[in-house]
Amino acid sequence: MKKTWFKKTVFSYLPSLYVTIAVIVFLAIFIINEVSLKEAERTNRYSTESVIHTVENHLKSIEQRVINQMQLGEGWDEFFRYEGSESSKLRMLNYEALKRVRYLILDDAAIQSIYLYRLRDNMILAESRFESAQTFGDRDFLFHEWSQRAFADRTWSDVRLYNDNMNDNEDHPGYRVISFSQKARLPMGGEGLVVINVSVDALISQIKDIIDPHVSYLHILDGTGQLVFSSTADNIEERMVMNRLHSSVNNWEFVSGLQTGVAFSWMQFISRIWIVLGIATIVFSLAYTLFITKRNYRPIEQLVQLIQSRSDTRAVAGKGVANDEFAFIQKAIDRLIDENALHEAQVQETQLNRRKQAFATLLESDEPLHLEEWNRTLLRLDLPQTFEDGIAFVIEIDHYQAFERKYPSRSDQNLMKFSIANVLQEFVSTCGGKTWSEWNRKNRMTVVYLQAPAETRPPIAATLDSFRSWVGSHLGFTVTIGVGTPANQWEALRTSYRHAIFALQYKLSLGYDRVLFFRDAPKQRGPKTHGYYGEMNRIAQELRLAKQDWSRTVERLFDDMREGDFSDDEILHLFEYFKSGLNQAMEELPHELSSFWKGSLLPEWHRAIERESMDEIAAAIVEICQQAQHSVAELVKTKSSAQTIHQIREYVEANYWSSELCLTHLSDKFNINSKYVSQLFKEHTGVNFADYLLTLRMERAKQLLASTDRPINDIASLVGYDLPLSFGRTFKKSVGMTPSDYRKHMQSAVKLHPVGSDAESEGNHECLREAHRQ
Repeated sequence: MKKTWFKKTVFSYLPSLYVTIAVIVFLAIFIINEVSLKEAERTNRYSTESVIHTVENHLKSIEQRVINQMQLGEGWDEFFRYEGSESSKLRMLNYEALKRVRYLILDDAAIQSIYLYRLRDNMILAESRFESAQTFGDRDFLFHEWSQRAFADRTWSDVRLYNDNMNDNEDHPGYRVISFSQKARLPMGGEGLVVINVSVDALISQIKDIIDPHVSYLHILDGTGQLVFSSTADNIEERMVMNRLHSSVNNWEFVSGLQTGVAFSWMQFISRIWIVLGIATIVFSLAYTLFITKRNYRPIEQLVQLIQSRSDTRAVAGKGVANDEFAFIQKAIDRLIDENALHEAQVQETQLNRRKQAFATLLESDEPLHLEEWNRTLLRLDLPQTFEDGIAFVIEIDHYQAFERKYPSRSDQNLMKFSIANVLQEFVSTCGGKTWSEWNRKNRMTVVYLQAPAETRPPIAATLDSFRSWVGSHLGFTVTIGVGTPANQWEALRTSYRHAIFALQYKLSLGYDRVLFFRDAPKQRGPKTHGYYGEMNRIAQELRLAKQDWSRTVERLFDDMREGDFSDDEILHLFEYFKSGLNQAMEELPHELSSFWKGSLLPEWHRAIERESMDEIAAAIVEICQQAQHSVAELVKTKSSAQTIHQIREYVEANYWSSELCLTHLSDKFNINSKYVSQLFKEHTGVNFADYLLTLRMERAKQLLASTDRPINDIASLVGYDLPLSFGRTFKKSVGMTPSDYRKHMQSAVKLHPVGSDAESEGNHECLREAHRQ
């Protein structure tokens, strides 16, 4: 489709666009020129200020050196103080003063001359003469300066001609200088005057080194408006002045600017004219744009009117649509697209539902097929009405709950199922023929395969097995395939489908992740499930007896079940029946065992039943039964050991005095291993047997030492020690003192607290024995 309207719109706006852009570009250029001019003015100001600072700093430096000489130099001070008339001394003083003058002049080339005026004798000392002020050539300036009594705000003089010769010379009227005078001596200044003349030409030579006459110009005027220096020959009025700065040190005015020609002045003029032209162009472009937009809007307006006349405006009305034509058009188009997409989705959903309904009618319905209607369905599905060899098989995803946990979102699950269908199509396409597949269960895909002639196709068993291996290797889960019997007509495929389902019903016993054929499924059934009920009840009741080989009995039961050729439902039913028997047996046991069964073992049992192999389920349940057997055995063992340790403790407490009492003696007495006796003591009393026996003997010995006067040797024999020396060492190690010291200590305590001493000792002994019994 040619974009006529687009081209027309573009070309109508181009003139206004280009003109506006051109004006804006030129306007930007001249604005940049203005900015550049401002920048040049600022740069020129910096340059002029640099010149001023150079001149001022130089003059201030001369002032400071002269003042330092007046304050610190001895030659000038002695010159102004001299009052005598001795000629030799006068010449010496003049020499010293002139030496200081020449030193200053030689130190700064800008100093043209320096002379000293002494008020006392009205004499002038210059570099080349010593004469009276009345005959001095610069006497007018000298007397004028001396008449100015206030020196606080003195500045440098205006540019003047200096000549120290009283006789005027027309060929050399004098030097252009600026002068600075300072009264002497400091600080009062009533004895004379020092005049410093600085060459204007020397200062100008420094300024010339700073400025570039090709870029900028500089005019310098003194306080009277006299031109001191000009970098150009033109008149000041003929130049564009950018900066006019004043020096407070020497009262000079510095006028500067750029070396501009006619083109630069013309550009400045044009830049101002162009701003007006730019504003006028923008106004014109706006008017032109409104005119063109109105003309180009006419087709849109006609389209809106057409939509309004051909459709229900309420259907496309919405927020902001009434005032926006493009939104109105967009709304109408979106509504049209939505209606078309909805119609296509409905058509596709209808076709998908018809396809699934036809598939269900073919395989799961018991009603015979109506040939005419079925043939129309086959024609719509692009399937042949007749075929020579067909077969139905069912693909089931193993461990589907684990599959759902691995792919929790419905979209991921559908993607995996779509991959299975596509990969199957790729594998089966090598065999020729056509396939029709549907996911008629969430974990099962049923496939109707119309095979090619037998002489041209590979065996379907090998193809399906290759497909099964590929899924396990590449998709991260496994599938089991149930294959039915061949069929040569559409209704016969129902039987093939039922045979495929029948083969899958033996997945627990035959195994998963394999191809199961109907011909391999058990046809001759073993004993019925009710034949196992009695055996399971007996095994469940024997759990309470805690026999060591009880778990082996459970394993033999499961081995018999494997040989019974049971279907999956029958196997799960037997496991459920066995679980009920174990539940009943556990309910009859103590509460801690039944709680352990319900809280820990039953959840493991439920997880074991979810497995898809008889061997895996049996192995998991045998492990659960072993845990149950172990818990019951531990309970029986605990009850038996508690009774045994009670008897042993009573015997030990009654016969602690016997020197033959030891673990070996108790082992022989109660027919129990000596290590087991020690273990029982540790578990039930918290101490081992030796410490328990030692505590009993030491407590009895302390009682006898405190309450009787029997010899220590007799007491040692009464508590089971044949050797008194061994008794003494053991008593001291246990109590912290010897038996004799303990008797003395207790007798002293009895004297202090005679009432109830024996009773308290006996009471303590009985409390200790009671604590050990507990």
